[in-house]
Amino acid sequence: MRQRTHGKVRMKPASDLPDLSPFSEVTTALLLTVALLAALLAFHFFPGVDRAAAALFFDETACGSAKGAGSVCGFFPAGEMAPMRALRQFLQHLPAACAAGLAAAALTRLRMGEEFWGPWALRVGAVFWTYVLSVGLIVNGIFKELWGRPRPVQTDIFGGPLPFVPAGEISAYCQSNCSFISGEAAASAWLICLVALLPRQYAGLRPFAFAVAAFVAVLTSGLRMSFGGHYLSDVVLASLATLVVFSLLAVAAVRFPRTQS
Repeated sequence: MRQRTHGKVRMKPASDLPDLSPFSEVTTALLLTVALLAALLAFHFFPGVDRAAAALFFDETACGSAKGAGSVCGFFPAGEMAPMRALRQFLQHLPAACAAGLAAAALTRLRMGEEFWGPWALRVGAVFWTYVLSVGLIVNGIFKELWGRPRPVQTDIFGGPLPFVPAGEISAYCQSNCSFISGEAAASAWLICLVALLPRQYAGLRPFAFAVAAFVAVLTSGLRMSFGGHYLSDVVLASLATLVVFSLLAVAAVRFPRTQS
């Protein structure tokens, strides 16, 4: 790749390029897609998994006289804890801040002479557009608005007024910003994609960085479940959806420069 320095053009070493592996491999993209479809089918046909996982965070209490026989009363204790809410707020905004920083850094490099269709820009673009497409469009723009799945805290099995809806099933119970699938889980999984931007020369840091990003993603998803905001299927499917989008874009980004003359 060529890089402009003080008006001159020099070749950029391949070791300095963002290393999108293993997501840039076709096999990875196929495996992630299969995993996403398999998880969707499993959660849909075995809804008890979602109910059991959510019940781990639910504290059932005795119902008052106003509740009818057979009603369930209780709450999700984690949602009442101020430190947990503060942590959730931090983790909720962290991916968006990282995406904004990545966009600013990319624009700066482009203004300094980085090639718009060069390997570096394409690989960074794959990560940035993964955030836009997965978190912004697919999760928040389509699924959460159209699938209508009530959140655990809204369902009658956890003290709410609405019925439980299996993963993937479209309903009209929830009108907007619904449970299926989790926007915060999708965004936190995107941090794993961000780590893939580390150049090959920093390959030794990748396992640790991936582990940290994965921990943050799991912590974010766990908090959403503990608050009664999402089922296990919501966070798993959202995370896999983000990784599928990224892998597809990474495959294209790595292979596109090879087709240029």
